[in-house]
Amino acid sequence: FFFSSRRRHTRLQGDWSSDVCSSDLGMQMRLSLARALARDPQVLLLDEPFAAVDDFLRMKLQDSVRALHDARGLTTILVTHNLQEAAYLSDRVVVLQPAPRGIVADFLLERSCLSPAERRRAPEQFEFLQQLSAALFPS
Repeated sequence: FFFSSRRRHTRLQGDWSSDVCSSDLGMQMRLSLARALARDPQVLLLDEPFAAVDDFLRMKLQDSVRALHDARGLTTILVTHNLQEAAYLSDRVVVLQPAPRGIVADFLLERSCLSPAERRRAPEQFEFLQQLSAALFPS
């Protein structure tokens, strides 16, 4: 029953046989999200959640997480080394460096009402990626 009641929110559709769930990384990721959301948390912590999936699946999962974040009003903390992922999913990006430097940049991003496809191609995304790169790799 749990998955039936949550499928709409976690986009958990597909074959739930144990063979598919144990071998399909996308299904494993969706299952992990469903488990995390089962208790209706106020904060969702994601540590490199899409590192083990291909780019196409990564984009689909990013869209799902963003929709969940928006629909549930969650505070989501995302740890990632993927700059495009940070730019796409975040409304605030904090750039950390090893001690003693700590926080080297803190960016607030404007939330956009663009569709996911439009947001990925928006000029602001590319401008932000340049700022983010400059913070990480100062000349």
